Amino acid sequence: MVSKALDEISLQAIKAYQAPVKPLWGRLFLDPAASITTLLSARMGVLRPAAFTLMAFALAGACAALFWHGTSTAFWVGAVLFQGSCVAERTSGLAAQLSPGSGSAGALIAAHTLAPWRIVVCALALSDATFRATGDATALLWLIPFASVCFLDATLTRIVIKMRGALTSLYKPQVSTTDHLLLRAKTRLEGMGLKLALFGSDEKGLLVLTLAPLVGLVSEALILAVALGAVFFAVRLRVDIAMLRDQLTNGTSHYLADSGFSPNPVLSPGTLES
Repeated sequence: MVSKALDEISLQAIKAYQAPVKPLWGRLFLDPAASITTLLSARMGVLRPAAFTLMAFALAGACAALFWHGTSTAFWVGAVLFQGSCVAERTSGLAAQLSPGSGSAGALIAAHTLAPWRIVVCALALSDATFRATGDATALLWLIPFASVCFLDATLTRIVIKMRGALTSLYKPQVSTTDHLLLRAKTRLEGMGLKLALFGSDEKGLLVLTLAPLVGLVSEALILAVALGAVFFAVRLRVDIAMLRDQLTNGTSHYLADSGFSPNPVLSPGTLES
């Protein structure tokens, strides 16, 4: 019965469960690649979220080992494997939504908790290889703020929960001129299927773990990723605050970082990203 249901899954059905808006690299490559991987796996009857989660971490581990090895060929292969790891992670999320009951709460928590470590461990291996090859410790020094930026996204939900509580019980929410401008820009980009915060965790991985080893600019990529990561985290947070104020003031439905904890979450197929 499950196999029959998997056989009937179409590409359109898969896309309905993907987030309608996403950062740049997710829009251009990761979501289309994950859709095709999910479809092929469904047709073969092997759509198991845990298997893809394990595959994502296995590919990331192989990527880290290749980066640590330090040869140019290893860098090229590692860069490709890391993108494969990202696709596998997204496929895991799609598989969980398309085949309810096939995953577990523990696996979901583990996947989300360990996800940033895929990037950080691979970046550590690449930075160490760069240091051993050049004697320049710049990449290793910038690895600390890079790791901090990678884990910064995990704080967004907690911040928005606190802000919701403050605006509900302590302050009167008001939509400012800046809020209107941000919401207008957000709506315009969403019409193109893009988030206002174009640079997310996948874009950090693309910059540092795919482009940097290919062109040999690891330290420069880390510095740029830290700067862009901090800026776009601030953008994400400010947009969420604008949406929260608009939601509480005008009753407008928005999918916020804390929607899973909100009394009236806006959840439907296509709103959650893997």
